[in-house]
Amino acid sequence: MSTSQRRVSSFTFKNMSTPQTIDLTPWDIQRPEKVRWLYDLSAPDILSTIKSKTLTKLLRNADELLARYDVTYQHRLLDKQLYAEWWQHYHQKMISKRYDIIATEDWFAQKMAEGKKVYGFFFYHQEKLCGTILYVQKETTFTATFKTSSEIPGLTKKHRSLGAIIDFIFLREALKQRPTSLSLGSMRNAFGVINSLGNLEYKLNMGYVPVPKEDTSFLTSVPVAEDGRGVFFGVKDGKLQLFCLKRFGDPDNFEFERFDSDRIPVNVITY
Repeated sequence: MSTSQRRVSSFTFKNMSTPQTIDLTPWDIQRPEKVRWLYDLSAPDILSTIKSKTLTKLLRNADELLARYDVTYQHRLLDKQLYAEWWQHYHQKMISKRYDIIATEDWFAQKMAEGKKVYGFFFYHQEKLCGTILYVQKETTFTATFKTSSEIPGLTKKHRSLGAIIDFIFLREALKQRPTSLSLGSMRNAFGVINSLGNLEYKLNMGYVPVPKEDTSFLTSVPVAEDGRGVFFGVKDGKLQLFCLKRFGDPDNFEFERFDSDRIPVNVITY
């Protein structure tokens, strides 16, 4: 048995829940509705926090890959006009990928009213916009908010994406400004249902640290997929942990170890 497998604990409970919602009260677990992903500022460098060797290799060669596939980028302070142009790009990209449209047309005005600045990295493939990441800065606090990315012929392959490089460029440039807090944004805490399991695995592989989003609600239920599986962060015994759900009698082929982390305990719940 591997080290990662030993860190994954499991327990079973016959739970009376609706088919697509699991009641968490029998396990005394509270689920934060949203989690925020933080970068560990104590890390010696970005690559040292990454679990995946494939991802490490990709990001170590990020600048070379961008140059090879004719991708350039600009760092820009947004104003009302630039945000409006960005929003049209974002809106079209979310529709084409069938993603939820989270950013609103008046989001930029709200940030300005809060006394914050909005910056962005804009990536171009052969002078056509192919990826972006916006972030909010207030003094020494940096928070990434929205990201878009396209497939680039040759660059986009299995385990290789422009999106990962965009995150890396943002981290690298933000760290040069010595932030006191660096967040990769927040997301709804129901993986395999609302957010993908691949997104969760990527975030954990990058070494990001999940915490309950400030002012989030704490819930006592969690939605699951049609096959009864789901993954979420929950608070039990005062500690944030990762929980993987599966039905009693289902085969053990979920590969829970892919979510194993030195920072967050992993638990498998059979119900």
